[in-house]
Amino acid sequence: MNDINEILDLVNKINEFYENSWNKLIIVAAFILAVIGVIWPLIINMYQKRKFKNDENRIINNLNENINKKFKELEKTLEDKLNKKEKDILNNVIEYKNEITSIKGGACHIQANTLLNNKFYPRALESFIFAAFSYIDCKDEYNLQTVLNIILSKCFPNMDFNSLNELDKLNQHIDELFSKLDQFNENKRYTQIIDKLKIAYKKLENKNNN
Repeated sequence: MNDINEILDLVNKINEFYENSWNKLIIVAAFILAVIGVIWPLIINMYQKRKFKNDENRIINNLNENINKKFKELEKTLEDKLNKKEKDILNNVIEYKNEITSIKGGACHIQANTLLNNKFYPRALESFIFAAFSYIDCKDEYNLQTVLNIILSKCFPNMDFNSLNELDKLNQHIDELFSKLDQFNENKRYTQIIDKLKIAYKKLENKNNN
């Protein structure tokens, strides 16, 4: 009888042990599920926020890069347009200046021809020199060649040492003409006429110089 009671008592203890263990297991499992139910959404939320932040930063960076790129392209386009506009304005100013200078040279040229026809050789020479200055400045080589040939063929042959001194600074103007011609003679196209003019002028200085 005692043996049976002991066995029953042991069975009850075992049963009680399993029941307690099962209850604890249920409690632990419930706790774990509760914890997971709270923490897991937080983890998901943190992950989503971080991903959103990374996506937001990537979009902002791409947007900034595109804005900077477009700004540089616009800046370059405006700069090119401004440079072209400045060049156009500068070219127009130069062209206008050359036109004015050419007109001035033409006026001196006409005046020189009139003086030459009236045999006022020193004054004609001076006007031809002023015309040559203008033609050099506006790079009118055709009229420059014409003026230099007239000086060589029609002015110098009809003058002497005394006529060189009839006008103040005429000799100075002649020296200035030679200096400008030497600077303008980059391609050596004027070397021959310059040499002839200098030789003729040298002879003119010695002509009737007693």
